[in-house]
Amino acid sequence: MERQAQVFTTVERIFTGVGCIGEVGRTAADFGRRCVVVTGRHAMRRTGILDRVLALLRASGVEAALFEGVEEEPTAGTVDGVRALIREVKAELVIGLGGGSAMDAAKAAAGLATETSPASFFLSTQAEARPGVPLLTIATTSGTGAEVTPNAVISDPAAKVKASIRNGRFIAAAAFVDPELALSCPPRVTASSGMDAVTQAVESYVSIHAGPVSDALAVEAFRLLWGSVERAYRDGRDIDARAAAAYGSLMAGMSLSAARLGAVHGIAHPLGIRYSVPHGLACAVMLPEVVRINLPYSAEKFARLASIAGGDLVDAVRALNDRLGIYREFAAYHLAQSDFALIAEESLPSGSLKSNPKKFDASDVMAVLSAISAPR
Repeated sequence: MERQAQVFTTVERIFTGVGCIGEVGRTAADFGRRCVVVTGRHAMRRTGILDRVLALLRASGVEAALFEGVEEEPTAGTVDGVRALIREVKAELVIGLGGGSAMDAAKAAAGLATETSPASFFLSTQAEARPGVPLLTIATTSGTGAEVTPNAVISDPAAKVKASIRNGRFIAAAAFVDPELALSCPPRVTASSGMDAVTQAVESYVSIHAGPVSDALAVEAFRLLWGSVERAYRDGRDIDARAAAAYGSLMAGMSLSAARLGAVHGIAHPLGIRYSVPHGLACAVMLPEVVRINLPYSAEKFARLASIAGGDLVDAVRALNDRLGIYREFAAYHLAQSDFALIAEESLPSGSLKSNPKKFDASDVMAVLSAISAPR
C-alpha cells in the first residue's frame, strides 16, 4: 500500500532517438531568437557537438551567446556568471549542453534569471524564486538524468556546501536525449556517470517516497543500465549500448524527480565538497555498502533488482565496480578517519538521507565511510 500521494511531473517535451538533436533549432525558435548556451570548458567544443548545436540554432534564426566555463562541480559563482550573461544579451531562453554539471548550472541560471539575490542565497535558504526564462537541456552523458529533474546541484566553496536547489521552476521546457551525442564520451566518464544513473535507479526505487509510476521507471532504468554501462565502457562506439544507457539514465532521472534519492546521495555531497571526489565515483563506491545496510528494510524490492543483476546485489555491484575500474580510480582519494564524524554531521540534514528506507544515523554514515576506505 502507498504511504502517501505521489505527484509526478516531468518535462513537457522529451526528444529521444538517434538524430533527435536535429530538432533543437526549431524547438529553440519557439521560445525566442536570443539564447545563452551553457556548457563545460572543453569537451563539447573538442568533440564538435557544440558547433553542431550552434549551426542548428543559426539555421532556425536563433542567435546564441556562449558560456563555456562550467566546472566539474558547478559553483554558485558560475551560476551568477551565466545569469549576468543572460541579462547582458537579453536572452529569451537558456540551453544547457553537456553532462549534469552543465545542465545544473543552466537550470539554476535560467530559474534565477529574473532574481537579483546571488545564487548562494537560494542555495542556503531554498527560497522560492520568481519565474525565470525557458530552458532546453541536451544530455551528452548518461548519468545524472539532469535533463528532466527539477533541481540543480550547486556548490558554494566558501561555505563548504554542496546541495540541491530544488524548485519546480527549474524544470526544462524541452529535453533532448540523443544517444549519438554520447559516442565520444570517454571510458572513465562513461563508468562514473553510468554508476551514478544505476545508483539513482536503485535509490529512487527503494525510497520511502516511491510510488507506482516512479517504481516502473526505476526498474526499467535499472534493467537498461545494468546491461549497457559496461558495454559502453568497453566499446564507446556501441550505439545500442549508448542508447540503452541514455534511456536508462533518463528514466532514472524521471523516477528520482518524484521519489527522491537515498543515503548514497546524502553522503556524496559533503564527501565531494571536502575531498573533490567526482560525484559518480563517490556514488559507485558507496552504493553496495548502502544497499547492504538497507537490505532488511526493502527486501522485496532489492530481491527484484538482484534478479535483474543475476545474483546477490551487493556482490554484483562490487563486481561491476571492479570491472569498470571504479575502485582503482577511487584509491587515489585518501579519506581521513578523523573527518568521518564531520562528514556524517554534514550528511544527516540531507533530504536524500531522509528518503532512505532505513533511518540513517551518524554511525551508519561512518560505517559506509569506513567500508569505502578499506583497502581492496
